[in-house]
Amino acid sequence: MKKVILGATGSIGSSLAKKLVESGNQVHLVGREEASLSSLASELNSTFTTCNVL
Repeated sequence: MKKVILGATGSIGSSLAKKLVESGNQVHLVGREEASLSSLASELNSTFTTCNVL
């Protein structure tokens, strides 16, 4: 199942992402801190993309 996590760079969001991935879910991470998102994506063996939202 696909999940979107807003605030994924925070402690709750990143913990939730890890649990969801462990449960077999596909997660899409959203956050403001690019370096933290990149690090989390790497930790989850995932790809990383940036975009600007207006």
